[in-house]
Amino acid sequence: SASMAEAEVRSLASALGEPRDWPRYFGAHAKTFRFASRLFPAKQAALVSGLYAYCRFTDDLVDEPADGAPPARLAERLEAWSDLTRVAFEGSRTGIPLLDTVLGEAGRRGVSWRYPDALLAGVAMDLTGARFEDWRELEAYTFGVAGAVGGWMTQLFGIHDEDRLLRAHALGHGMQLTNIARDVGEDLAQGRLYLPARLLGDHGLTEAELIRLAAGPEPVSSAFREMMEALLQRADAYYDDAWPGIRALPGWYRRPVAVAAEAYRGIHGVIRAQGYDTLRRRASTGLGSKLVLAASGLVRARSVRG
Repeated sequence: SASMAEAEVRSLASALGEPRDWPRYFGAHAKTFRFASRLFPAKQAALVSGLYAYCRFTDDLVDEPADGAPPARLAERLEAWSDLTRVAFEGSRTGIPLLDTVLGEAGRRGVSWRYPDALLAGVAMDLTGARFEDWRELEAYTFGVAGAVGGWMTQLFGIHDEDRLLRAHALGHGMQLTNIARDVGEDLAQGRLYLPARLLGDHGLTEAELIRLAAGPEPVSSAFREMMEALLQRADAYYDDAWPGIRALPGWYRRPVAVAAEAYRGIHGVIRAQGYDTLRRRASTGLGSKLVLAASGLVRARSVRG
């Protein structure tokens, strides 16, 4: 029932505690973002931790239910959480610190409801194991789970210029396409496939073929490598599109965003070096690589041309 679902999400969300507890949650789940967020001044870092905790909690409601609840129950919880989110955004108290702080702040600072609404819709797509026909369908999803978060954070910091918001969305799209490229095998193992059917078809691939490749010992096919390169190039184009917006940000905001952008895009180099096999291997950057990429992000953030 709706009231039971609400009681369940209240209990789960209350376990996240108070604002002082959220940076730990952030650090445990998002190493690259946490690494970059250390460059924020304290007050802004607290806002980022709160926003991240909200996004992560929302995602975990459907992705990793601690009690293994069935999809119909998870959908009820997400609906209850969406209703509570709206209440907090509109300025009423819910009694859940995460919502009252993060959504209350978003509402007060003039963040558009479009952003939390898109995030909730994106997470709902994961609940149904959605498949995507083409880039347009996939990017409705990547906007919800990533582009909208970039727009939300940008408005949270008082920037409402439409061009800068579009570039924040572009960075979110790029990062989420990087995630999709990195996690093909992990996602397939969970019954998920984010690669658009048209992209696969253009390279003569099918979902069944990916499952076979993931299970087998032979190297990934040239068709798979070429398909992955097309995906990485689309992500690269989004990062390129984002950079003029990153450079236009105030310094305290520009530095962490530049570091996150370069550290994330750096995963592409690892994927390419591993022969594009993300069916059986996870491409990740170690601390040393992150530091090198961070330095390049800081240099790039300072340069005018990029």
